[in-house]
Order: sequence, then C-alpha cells, then structure tokens
Amino acid sequence: MSVAKLIKQDMQSNEFWAEMAKLEFVASLNKAMTDKGVSRSDLARLIGKSPAYITKIMSGDANLTIESMVMLARAVGLKFTPTLAVEPVSGAASKVVSIAYRAVRDQQVYRHAQG
Repeated sequence: MSVAKLIKQDMQSNEFWAEMAKLEFVASLNKAMTDKGVSRSDLARLIGKSPAYITKIMSGDANLTIESMVMLARAVGLKFTPTLAVEPVSGAASKVVSIAYRAVRDQQVYRHAQG
C-alpha cells in the first residue's frame, strides 16, 4: 500500500488527528522556546515540573490536556487558543504530511540545538 493511501486511511481515525494536534502544538511550543531563548530546563523550572516531563512533551509521549497546553503556552509568554478548521478533503493529506514533516524537522533542529 502506498504512503498516500496509508495516510488517507489513517486520516479516518480520531487518534490520527489527536496526534497531529499534539505535533502541531509541540512544534509551536518549540518555536516559541527557540524564539525566546527558553531551554527545556528553563521551561521545567517555569512550570514547576521536571526536565524529564518536558522531554516527554517534546518527544510527543505526553498526554497533553487543555490545562497543560495552557500552562506551557503561558510559561513562554503566549496564549493557548484551540481552533477549529474546515478544509477540503483533497488538500487534507498534503497538509497533514506537511505538518508532520515540519514537526519532525523542528524537533530535530531543537534536539540539535539542545546539544
């Protein structure tokens, strides 16, 4: 089965879209941290959590809640705003792949920057 067909099949599940939302949030958080010069250790200290918790979040392994996303966003001086969007089905697969690629790329850049 081709990658495009697998993505299209996965796009039918809520779990897929939940993971994409987490990836998008983490990519945005990562960008905010980079822009503001906030390290993982800084973020952990700002929210009163362990650096291991931040690593779990940044690797996509944490179960993010609205409360945790608000807390993380506020720690880097931003407001968390969930949004709903309608998009044409035909363009959805390419957008999903683009988001996933950017999230992975941003995560790799962040890990490299953290040394």
